Amino acid sequence: MFALAVGATAMNFVKQYKEAGMWEKAGPMMGYQPTTDEFVLQNMGDEAIGVISAHFYSAALETPENERFVKSFAERYKKVPGYFAESCYVALRVVKEGAEMLDGKVDDRDAFLKAMKKVELQNPPAPRGPIKFDEYNNPIQNIHIRKVEKLGKKFGVSCNCWNTVIDTIPMVSQFWKYDPKAYLKEPAYSRDYPPCRFCS
Repeated sequence: MFALAVGATAMNFVKQYKEAGMWEKAGPMMGYQPTTDEFVLQNMGDEAIGVISAHFYSAALETPENERFVKSFAERYKKVPGYFAESCYVALRVVKEGAEMLDGKVDDRDAFLKAMKKVELQNPPAPRGPIKFDEYNNPIQNIHIRKVEKLGKKFGVSCNCWNTVIDTIPMVSQFWKYDPKAYLKEPAYSRDYPPCRFCS
């Protein structure tokens, strides 16, 4: 079962999936990142244990940068950061480093945009890992395969469940293994493309 749910819907769906015995009937649940983001995990119980997801961030990622980020965030806000928190932090870091390339002279908008496109968060990397941008302005970054586990404390911070990282696929672009030019020649995904075999 693959599920994409957000907020209260995610909490309700994961709980009802477990209560309905679907782990036994349909097998483990896979979810897109918000289904078990840390902001909902802190309100979930054992029903979330075992859910697999893939995303660029996990608060349980064992790197010095992420450990510092989780500790300082939890100290200030009394909760574990999810991807919304980490994404905002990374966005501001890109802005800061782009501005520093121009010695703070950001009045020229085009020059500022060019500078931000050149930013590479490598040393030190972002909490999620290294990031750079492709020619289409999308990030190239690690994707973490995560599994919800009940760990209690990590990095000295308490949370009911954590998205433990069970594998990492390094530096994934938006095109994965496709040739970008060939991919962009294809029509956009829609209700008509690719054609649905079961819709006639």
